[in-house]
Amino acid sequence: MLELERWRKVALADGRVMTAEMTGRQRGIQDAFNLMCPISPGGAG
Repeated sequence: MLELERWRKVALADGRVMTAEMTGRQRGIQDAFNLMCPISPGGAG
């Protein structure tokens, strides 16, 4: 689970927060625990 702590978030000038792409390991953890990917407001997901 510590691998998920490295998931990057970027704060934009207009106040929105967007998440960066996941690594393969992070995707594997997400799939193994059936976690949902957060969607940033106004982002494509």
